[in-house]
Amino acid sequence: TTHYPFEFQYRDMDITLKDQGIYQVSNARLALTIASRLITLDHDKTIKAVENTSWPGRFEKMQYLNKPVIIDGAHNMPGLQSLLETLKCIEQQDIGIVFSALKDKQVEEMLGELAHTPYSIYVTSFNDERVDGSLKKMVQDTDMMVYTASYKDALKTAALKHDLVVVMPSGDNAFYVDQPKGHNYYGEFIGEELVNVTRKMFPLSKKREDTFIGGLSMGGFGALRNGLKYS
Repeated sequence: TTHYPFEFQYRDMDITLKDQGIYQVSNARLALTIASRLITLDHDKTIKAVENTSWPGRFEKMQYLNKPVIIDGAHNMPGLQSLLETLKCIEQQDIGIVFSALKDKQVEEMLGELAHTPYSIYVTSFNDERVDGSLKKMVQDTDMMVYTASYKDALKTAALKHDLVVVMPSGDNAFYVDQPKGHNYYGEFIGEELVNVTRKMFPLSKKREDTFIGGLSMGGFGALRNGLKYS
């Protein structure tokens, strides 16, 4: 099966796994085969039992900041590849992955696998002596993969990625332009400094096409001038 939710057939039973990874199809088949050697399987009860079985920590659905979060303990390359295969089958493409790993795992290989996905990757850490302390060094910050030391901040960043942040700075009466004689550099402040500072303060996209400027009256002049100058 390649469509979510995953459907498969075992003997005369049609089974649908609604909240499971694609890897659970083969796991369910194996479990049913073993069970059938030990007991007689009741058709209806077996289907209900399999479809309602959950495994905490493996494609477990939760909510964070009113957004869906999937917890999956993919702790090695086969596990990560199975998770990515599952995500490919889900229609939702706007996916962010928060990733961390212990130092005895295939960390570099797993980061390499994640780097070739279309998803936003947030590499992070947590308070455990077994965590790989070199994670930060392995990550080359790009638009698609960043390192965030706090796992709480990483989760928040992933959850808020596409929310809108509106910043309304004051330009006094300087028309939002640089005035070197008065040591007022409102143009540079609006066009460069404010953009960089807010991107550090909030989980904002660094893409040019996601960054806008606008205003009315004097603010309209400043928006037009600085938008052209710093675009």
